[in-house]
Amino acid sequence: MKVVRLSKREFEKRFGDADAITERFKGTEPTIYVPGRSSTKEMLHEIYHAKYSPDLEEIERGKEWQTPDELGLEELRAQVFASERVGMEDLPWNMVGGIARVMLNDGYKPATIMGSITRVLEREGYEPLDRDQRSALWYLLREVYSRRVEDR
Repeated sequence: MKVVRLSKREFEKRFGDADAITERFKGTEPTIYVPGRSSTKEMLHEIYHAKYSPDLEEIERGKEWQTPDELGLEELRAQVFASERVGMEDLPWNMVGGIARVMLNDGYKPATIMGSITRVLEREGYEPLDRDQRSALWYLLREVYSRRVEDR
């Protein structure tokens, strides 16, 4: 695994709105790209994608994420991995927003993201989002999605 630190400007120029990126190609070692001052949690999140994901063998064979639920599950597991490594007991609410942001960046619509997050949290045994959390997440998703649609 190779880690490449880029200046914030260069990182945004190459990868846009992402926090960090892991590139994995068939037959090559994974490369993690991070902006210069990335947090420990961001690094650990990307290390999970590069080394510990249970889907690594399939990714090596060229698997692309087929469903939003698969992407949501991979992101949730990476968030949990990072949280546990820095001593957090449970999945913080803001990490659910991080999962949603990744899915937005991949072009999924707000309703699809909400459904996937709900199913993935249930599948992994986490408490469902309460009404206020669902409402806040829905509002955020709609706002960001509508801005992106307008910018096209």
